[in-house]
Amino acid sequence: MFDLILSQVHVMERFTIPNRQTTTVFSFIYLKQLPKETHFNLNRIFAFMSYKHINMKYTIQEKEILFTRHIKKGNTSEVYVCSKNEFVLKKITKFINHNCYNREIYILKLLNDSKFDWCPILIKSLDNENSFIMTYCGEQMNKTNKPTDYKDQITKILNDMKSINLKHNDIKPTEILVYKSKIYLVDFGWASLIDDFSCGVYGISSKEKPCGIFQDNQSLYFCPQ
Repeated sequence: MFDLILSQVHVMERFTIPNRQTTTVFSFIYLKQLPKETHFNLNRIFAFMSYKHINMKYTIQEKEILFTRHIKKGNTSEVYVCSKNEFVLKKITKFINHNCYNREIYILKLLNDSKFDWCPILIKSLDNENSFIMTYCGEQMNKTNKPTDYKDQITKILNDMKSINLKHNDIKPTEILVYKSKIYLVDFGWASLIDDFSCGVYGISSKEKPCGIFQDNQSLYFCPQ
């Protein structure tokens, strides 16, 4: 397949995208003879391959950690992982006035203090950047990595959240991760406590999630069969 693709490459142009901490280079591939719909898909693939490799350094536990891969661009944030898959860097980029950053920091601290082991561990908050660093929790659950007891694990997560009156409100397939046969729930930027988006904390907005609330108990429907 790639031999065929490379044999059809006609022109390659490189563009520098400004306004980033590190220069991002896209490679736009112009192909002939292959179907037009293939042109579009291949250009997206090559652009993504170029875009996802970045370099950002942060000091964690007196060690300099290099974040090298862009792994997710969501509705509110962008996520990067370090070279050894130990830590994840999350940058809140939208809905700043809804205080998604402060809310997620607060909820992660609450979950960590409660000793729940199915969520990321907050390592470092970067208030000036609306960013924080947490432990790596694996990849989105799929047919290949789905644990045999996935229903039991998800049920426990839902029961644990209910025990502290916590609702996630935004569980989607991309929020259910698997690492070493263990399921993790991530992305608590739209969470609420006792149906209060301010979580009872001064300074966190009580504005509700503007793009609709997903019921937590529907999360099992997202599991691959």
